[in-house]
Amino acid sequence: MKNADAILTKAWVVKTDKEATTEWAKWDKSRQKKWSDEYLKTSLEAWGVVADNATEAATRITAIKNSMKLAVDGAEKILEASRKSGQPLGDAQRSWLDKAADTIEGSEVAVDAITEEFSRNSPFAGRLDYYSTALEKGALTKAAVEKIRAVRAKGIDIGNTYGKSGPLTLRMEEYRKRWTVLQAELQGLEKQRAGQAQEWAASLTKRIHAFVAGDVEWQAELQFALKKVTDNIGFLTGHLDRTEPKNFGAALLKSLKVKVDAKAKAKSELDAKATQTYLVRLAATIKSSKGKLKTRVMEFKALSESIKDAGHHGEPFVKMLAPIGLKLAEHQKTIDALVKDVDTAVQLAGR
Repeated sequence: MKNADAILTKAWVVKTDKEATTEWAKWDKSRQKKWSDEYLKTSLEAWGVVADNATEAATRITAIKNSMKLAVDGAEKILEASRKSGQPLGDAQRSWLDKAADTIEGSEVAVDAITEEFSRNSPFAGRLDYYSTALEKGALTKAAVEKIRAVRAKGIDIGNTYGKSGPLTLRMEEYRKRWTVLQAELQGLEKQRAGQAQEWAASLTKRIHAFVAGDVEWQAELQFALKKVTDNIGFLTGHLDRTEPKNFGAALLKSLKVKVDAKAKAKSELDAKATQTYLVRLAATIKSSKGKLKTRVMEFKALSESIKDAGHHGEPFVKMLAPIGLKLAEHQKTIDALVKDVDTAVQLAGR
């Protein structure tokens, strides 16, 4: 990555602020224009570098995410093969899983190193509205400031994809959780085959109770996400059910159509842009919830397979998991419909 901080330095901001405050007004038009043009050029160059750095960071982090997916998918296939064969893992399978573990366990450090490199090469001075003095003194036009903001926003938008709440980060968190689920089942199979039935049963009991409790948590997270977006886009007309995911998508689309149809007023144009921004964030959140549900479905499958090997000892667990299985199927229909409706809403808001 290139160092944008070497272009837009603290010293440069101090120097240009002083010039805009004490000298700019004294200069002739030609010199004023040259100063303003150079100010804009420096700013656009720096933020262009930031945008390029953000793209590079996103590309490198996406590669890590893809490697994590490969590790999880491969481990799942090995697990399924082990279930069917009833045989211990072979040397080749263990070797593959060791490499996959290195990928998953090293992912957080690798991503942190990339984001730290991006941050280190971003202008510290530019994290505030460093151009405010030049704008206030008339040395920089509003149009120039808008150009700076637009280029700066590009880098910020790209960076948000791998920020703490960004879709890349959320996806990688899910891969880590799925890896934990797969490891737990693999370890359970190993204990069974090694004759450690008591340890295996105790571990299974603990996992099932935690899984059952997790259903309430997952529903609460989804409902909170819906409540958050309705709070943010409260200027939409019509009723939005903030707590029932089943009703949310249809109510959102109905309200949004009313808003889009009334877009003749200038203010509604601004509302539409704000609405789309919030809806894009909602779409990412909903897809994150879908990812978490996929992890739960995977764990349900793993627990169900484990219970099959427990004989009559597993009967109480079968009764405990059965209603959760029905809920998961219902959740899947709800979340699939939500993803579709919110994606439609994003497109509608952008018209």
